[in-house]
Amino acid sequence: MICQDTMDTELSFSGKEIGFLRILGLCEDNVRDVVKTIQDWIRLQPHLPECAVSETRMLWRIWLIRKKSLERTKQTVDMYYTVRNLIPEFFNVKTPAAIFSLFRYSWMISHKL
Repeated sequence: MICQDTMDTELSFSGKEIGFLRILGLCEDNVRDVVKTIQDWIRLQPHLPECAVSETRMLWRIWLIRKKSLERTKQTVDMYYTVRNLIPEFFNVKTPAAIFSLFRYSWMISHKL
């Protein structure tokens, strides 16, 4: 897999993000510790690319989206990079027209409203 050079290893937060973390009852150091734990786990996974470690912003957002569960976060990260490796052409689409054309061939499953 080709990794973009997104060295984002030092996780910093904007003022809005800090406010958001406060609302959730979190502090920046807690989030940094969680991201470090996820990064350590990624390093132990031989099938995951090394560049995944440097994508700290994505890692902490996945952790929040996955309800602050490390196991769910690990599953999501593993699936993301596995699929990205299997079908890289899906992730290399850059133009809006090409993205729109992908939606014609994709399905989305949603929870019951």
